Amino acid sequence: MSSSKTFLDVEIHIKKLTENGYPIELTLNQNEQQFRGGYLPADIVDWQSTASLVADGQQLLAYLLIDPETAAAWHQIKGQSQRRRIRLRIDADAPELHVLPWEALHDEQNSVAASAMTPFSRYLAGKWPVNIPLTTRPLKMLVVIANPTNLADYKLTPIKVSTEEQLLETAFDDLTIGQVERTYLSKPITLTRLEAALNKGYDLLHIICHGAFSTRRNQAVLYLADNANRVKLARDTDLTAMLSRLSFLPRLIFLASCQTANQTPADAFRGLAPQLVKAGIPTVLAMQDLVPVKTAQTFSQTFYRELFSHGQIDLASNQARSAVLTAGLPGSAIPVLFSRLPKNQLLTIPTGDSLPIITRKPFEPETIYIPAGSFLMGSDRKQVELPAYRIGRYPVTNVEFAAFIAATGDVITSLRWPGQKPAPEQNMLPVTGINWYLAVKYCQWLSEQTGRAYSLPSETQWEKAAAGTKGLSYPWGETWQENRANPNPNQITAVNLYDAQNEYGCYDLVGNLREWTTSLWGTNPREPEPEYDGRNDLTVNSQVRRIYRGGATNTPNTMTCQIRQAAMPKTNFRLNQHGLRVVMQINTV
Repeated sequence: MSSSKTFLDVEIHIKKLTENGYPIELTLNQNEQQFRGGYLPADIVDWQSTASLVADGQQLLAYLLIDPETAAAWHQIKGQSQRRRIRLRIDADAPELHVLPWEALHDEQNSVAASAMTPFSRYLAGKWPVNIPLTTRPLKMLVVIANPTNLADYKLTPIKVSTEEQLLETAFDDLTIGQVERTYLSKPITLTRLEAALNKGYDLLHIICHGAFSTRRNQAVLYLADNANRVKLARDTDLTAMLSRLSFLPRLIFLASCQTANQTPADAFRGLAPQLVKAGIPTVLAMQDLVPVKTAQTFSQTFYRELFSHGQIDLASNQARSAVLTAGLPGSAIPVLFSRLPKNQLLTIPTGDSLPIITRKPFEPETIYIPAGSFLMGSDRKQVELPAYRIGRYPVTNVEFAAFIAATGDVITSLRWPGQKPAPEQNMLPVTGINWYLAVKYCQWLSEQTGRAYSLPSETQWEKAAAGTKGLSYPWGETWQENRANPNPNQITAVNLYDAQNEYGCYDLVGNLREWTTSLWGTNPREPEPEYDGRNDLTVNSQVRRIYRGGATNTPNTMTCQIRQAAMPKTNFRLNQHGLRVVMQINTV
């Protein structure tokens, strides 16, 4: 028996027509158990809808189980667990079966594709790479809503863009804070502008527009726009050709567009959604008929809300279909999910210290989650592996450091604060004039006050947070950009004056101030000594220099993420602009 929290993985494999019908095989847990399932009658291709969703679903399941061998295998699998993840795999050389509305399948009292006990998806076989779940946060989502000005010329209803945006936003409630960053592409929605946006790299693509499928041409089209925001049809082949040229493909494309899942009986890979699968998109949600607006909206809202609660794309799709049924809306079987993900796990769901945003005390610095994994470090771009950790979104500010001064009673003359308090207008400036020992003491005090393990970052942790996994020269890319950082070594600016510098959402990594690390340099001021270089040891004597990262100069090429410098740990005079950024150890319990 399976665990109550897991699903049996069930694949229903329907093969090419033979003289006896379509052979069926059922497998459990990737061939752990195999069942010969008999044959699906050839006359299923003549099946006609009764206009009753339940009756249609019952008839389709009756066809599927008409052979006693298939029925016996189905009930044997069902007896092992009520929780079954069902993949329908129809071979490409049986394209006439792809056009049937399998999402209507109805087993006894339940819709198979709307039950939380039987997550349902379609699988198109091919030589696809295996995709692991998305772990990095925030995820990047591009939302495209095409509303050309002359839709009425095509007898189509204009799309209420602001309404669609507001309804979609309701799916991203407190559950998704810090998890997904949404970008709404501005009009006109041309294929060229869509390509330019996707070249920036998005994990999720959500498209709302009118769509159509021509059975005469065996072709799907989207009603996008030209530069004047008038209708310009984008053929399925145009869209897939554009996507094939991208260096970074979305993991999910959601097509809230009519007939984008329609297929031709002549070719399993004709139609927009199948072509997207063939182009390498691991998960595609599309519509296999004319979908009512309210149905599409309800499905989308529920789908994203549920997806970000557990990360399983087929379960989220079933839950969204259930919401459509509960609301009494028509067309619950119209959305179709194509997926080739293992276990259909699109996202990992962070918990505890891995959450994008964690609760903290008023004086506690905000931290960013950096996932475990390798990155390219140093000018030679050496691959280095690090466990997950959290690092300060900003350098420690005056107002945060003032809480430490007030609690300990320390008198720090280098701060130049009258009464050992910063002026209100100085609160968001990074604290500077801090020697290494004082920075370590602050981290120890912070740990005691919060119950969390805070420290200075090692230079390895600092560089991964700054340069990302690709080892970029600057947090944002390979070339210096004005207005991304403060390069002035003679003036400190607020930590939030400039935009976030990189994909993780960290500020002020380069420019502004020098940030202490736990890493050692050695006693030679000109070059690191092998005896000490890169070691992380808080007990080494005060004659050994400590590495600091970041800092401001008038020369951008000396402010890259890979630049290493060091100072004596007792250095504390203000002109050296030394401050700190904290690292928090991830609690794995």
